[in-house]
Amino acid sequence: MYEAIADYLHQALDHQLEQWRSNLPPSLQFSDAESADNSASPAHVIAKAMLRSRYLVAKFHIGRPFLYKALHAPLFTNDTEYNEVREGLRGGMFWPTTMGLCTQMLSALPLKFGWCCQCFGQVLLFNAVARSPDQKLRATLPVGWQEWVHIMMTLIESCARDSPGIARDAELLRLL
Repeated sequence: MYEAIADYLHQALDHQLEQWRSNLPPSLQFSDAESADNSASPAHVIAKAMLRSRYLVAKFHIGRPFLYKALHAPLFTNDTEYNEVREGLRGGMFWPTTMGLCTQMLSALPLKFGWCCQCFGQVLLFNAVARSPDQKLRATLPVGWQEWVHIMMTLIESCARDSPGIARDAELLRLL
């Protein structure tokens, strides 16, 4: 029964997310494989990157219950649920600050502490999956996840110069 309800909710959320993406103005629509680097202006780069990352991060959040299950009850996690974890982790790698030209425009990043807190959590999560004793869970890590963690660490460390709190987070992450 739980699996049927979870599947229904997942399908409903996925459908709503696809409707949201298809209803964006044509100039802001994007595909999964598109690069944000092809946009005309810095403002457009940021807007499109934010929308694309919101979509992909929503995919991450839709997959979070499956990730929780895989971390805590791997014996009861099926292949379909591991696939949801895989898609969620892939989506979780697309925070706007880590994509395209945004990585070169950190001065335009408002509330660095908030973004860095999100990055901190993502780095911890990816490390938990990478160190899991469950081979199936480790296999859900997306291609390029280690480079992505490096990008996140670079962002956190660059922002650490301006914030003692972020500096402490960077120090903790270096211990991993």
